[in-house]
Amino acid sequence: MKDPPRDLIDAVYAVALEPERHEELFEAWRAALETVSEDRFPTLGIDPGALKAHLRRAESILSSRIEAPAPVHRSLRERLDAEPQAAFAVTPGGRIVALNRAARDHYGLARGGRLTDLPLPREALAQLGALSRAASDPARCAATDPALLSVPRADAEGSLFVAVSGVDDPVEGPLAILKTTDFSWPDRLTPLVAEAFGLTAAESDVVRLIVEGASVEEVARRRGRSLATVRAQIRSIYAKTGTRSQAEFVRMAVGLTTLGLGGTPTRAP
Repeated sequence: MKDPPRDLIDAVYAVALEPERHEELFEAWRAALETVSEDRFPTLGIDPGALKAHLRRAESILSSRIEAPAPVHRSLRERLDAEPQAAFAVTPGGRIVALNRAARDHYGLARGGRLTDLPLPREALAQLGALSRAASDPARCAATDPALLSVPRADAEGSLFVAVSGVDDPVEGPLAILKTTDFSWPDRLTPLVAEAFGLTAAESDVVRLIVEGASVEEVARRRGRSLATVRAQIRSIYAKTGTRSQAEFVRMAVGLTTLGLGGTPTRAP
């Protein structure tokens, strides 16, 4: 008899730490089977005592993680890892079930944490919570267009944009996926947008403030105008740009920067 193959035992411990990696263990077992003859099939040439010891340790590790968040389907993890921006998935209740490295590094988020751990103003977190619940509604998970929230950054110029979309994960069920990116509205883009859509100078200024994440109330305060005036200007902007909502307009405005009209947007975290 001999000790178990190292790759097989490594796979056992990998599954103890991340149960969703069970396919790796299956492949390791299959590889081990292919190295033995039929007459040795029952033992695979492995010392049963050594194998049992490893399995007991792995079981202990797995048991200690029972209270940890449930494993996430691998396709979701890979989807988030492929995102250049900070990206994470939350349940309708706001629990983080998966995230990529950018979300951990830039915002200090962790699996098992909460959406409210995101370093944003309380009002913005409440809006994100509502958008996440709507996106993770089973009846809307298949929607292709994400919702978009623009939030003024407290620690830098410009805005933090958060795109919220839904996905039906085979393990966790309906989830909301949130992706963030920093963005600064280039000054030289304002006259170009004004000319392209026939906006007035006042409307152009409102456009800039909206894209920077200002609320209607804040736009009114900063421009010294009434709420009714600002709302009328926003309706005019939507009509001239062919958009129907703030999220739709912001998506269009951010998309214009990809044409190189106003410089390069801030590197997404």
